[in-house]
Amino acid sequence: MAQDAEQGTSRDWGKQVLANEFLRVEVLPALGGKISSITLAGEGGELLQGPLKPYEPRSASLPFDQGDGGGWDECLPSVGPCTVSYGAGRSARIEDHGDLWRAAWTVDAASETGLRMHVEATSLPLSFERTLRLEGRVLHCDYTLRNGGDEPVPYGWSVHPLFGIYPFDRIHLPPSVREVTVGSSANGRLGAAGTRQSWPQTTSSLDGQPLDLSLAGALDDGVADKLVMPSPAEGWVALERKTLRTMLTLHFDPAAAPFLGLWLCYGGWPADPQAKKGFTVALEPCNLPADSLADSLGQGGGRLAPGEQRQWSLRLEVSDVEER
Repeated sequence: MAQDAEQGTSRDWGKQVLANEFLRVEVLPALGGKISSITLAGEGGELLQGPLKPYEPRSASLPFDQGDGGGWDECLPSVGPCTVSYGAGRSARIEDHGDLWRAAWTVDAASETGLRMHVEATSLPLSFERTLRLEGRVLHCDYTLRNGGDEPVPYGWSVHPLFGIYPFDRIHLPPSVREVTVGSSANGRLGAAGTRQSWPQTTSSLDGQPLDLSLAGALDDGVADKLVMPSPAEGWVALERKTLRTMLTLHFDPAAAPFLGLWLCYGGWPADPQAKKGFTVALEPCNLPADSLADSLGQGGGRLAPGEQRQWSLRLEVSDVEER
């Protein structure tokens, strides 16, 4: 495996590097298995949002907005904090954005273009494995989830890649998507949770002005909107990075990820007025219709019997976009 010059220092977080002639991927196993960087080889264009604050060790209850707020994490067994009941009178408290981003992951196998790691959830008896593999301009992500307990266990999963953006970058969805549901909207720009908005053209719930939800705004817009929809049957969602002349397309199986979330953050998060603000779009295939696993039970989320395992995959394809 290619090693970064920082490897071996006290603050490298076990950094692993995957690279080929097209892409370079950096992963921090000790910081929740975070994919901290994806860059275009040669050109050096960074695809992910960098950290909003320095990397630090995480506690099991650290709020997500007190973390670094950048890169690509995996949310399991919930996105939103909640308490779920399972088995014979058992319950589990799940913290903000789940267990995995706070935990140190174990590297099981590594090569120049591949990395297999696993981690144990802390709230529920779940073992999570992710294998990354670079193949040309594609980053493959293969997942395996196992229930190591003696009771059936519910779970929610969402991929959480925070892509860096510039104004006028554009989100692309298949034409079959005509409507989205608001999960949350800072300052009520899109209405209360549960409000349905047309896609991509809609109007502001505050002043009735037209909005193009597919078009990235500016850092000073103060926007922080979470949108969710049933996954399109076509199984893809894309972000056009206009300044890089690059299209980032996430391909996924709608049967494994029956919902799709979009996180639009144009300076509206974190809420702390003194904090550095995010400027990102996240494309989030998931199995939850709401961030909270507890609120999603009966409508979404998965369930594993004792000893059962489930596998699924997605892939990030990076392609060129011709200037127009």
